[in-house]
Amino acid sequence: MLGAVGAGAGVTVLPRYRWEAELASGALVELLTPEDPPINTGFLVARAGAPARAPVTAVRERLLAAARDW
Repeated sequence: MLGAVGAGAGVTVLPRYRWEAELASGALVELLTPEDPPINTGFLVARAGAPARAPVTAVRERLLAAARDW
């Protein structure tokens, strides 16, 4: 994710320790400073109101199925 964002592919949510050097160099900027910052939590994000996309739906279904055993 860090590489994709650094290449201009959008935004991501990462623990600060994963991109501290890029922040210090100015290669990346922090958009939000949440009260409870992320750790190594993964997020699946889809645009609200956008048509369903098969790859995103497949990942979501797979995650939900796996989460039953967490």
